Amino acid sequence: MRINIKAKLMGGFLIVIALLLAVFGVGFQGLTSVGNATDVIVLEELPEDAGVRELEFLIAKQEALFFEAALTLEHDVLVLAEELSPEIEHEFSALLSLFHAGDPLIASLEQVEVEWREFMETGEAMTAAYIASDSAMGLTLAHDFEAEATQMEAELAEIVVTIEENVQASFVSAQNAKSSAITLMIALAV
Repeated sequence: MRINIKAKLMGGFLIVIALLLAVFGVGFQGLTSVGNATDVIVLEELPEDAGVRELEFLIAKQEALFFEAALTLEHDVLVLAEELSPEIEHEFSALLSLFHAGDPLIASLEQVEVEWREFMETGEAMTAAYIASDSAMGLTLAHDFEAEATQMEAELAEIVVTIEENVQASFVSAQNAKSSAITLMIALAV
């Protein structure tokens, strides 16, 4: 059985078209994987990282204002420290909404929020002690206040490290998807 030239050419073109479609499919799948991994970084992990860093900044600012109020005995400075509380509470809520259900960072962040509430009470008590001229109690509370602040800072730093590790893992995933797609495209093209 002899195949004529027309059938041979049609068969060859169909094979080339099938290979091109396969290369396109693999490339499209690879780009989709890279896009998904990039979306995870940009839409999930970076906002979480920025939120935790904003929370760290606000708590440090509040700590400084409480100490300033205790040292200067200025009521206006104490009011400024207390006025940061709604903003910090909002930041906690916003951060908790960014994390996915079951994420272990939720428990860590909730623990920091509980500690922050204790930190606030200690800061107010410390300032009240200094205003009442009870330096001994004020000093004791200042040590407690600083220890609570240090504990929160350490826990928030751990959260940041975990988020940055997640960013790195997503980046590696994107790189692997890109490499796999390119390898498959080259293999199919050859």
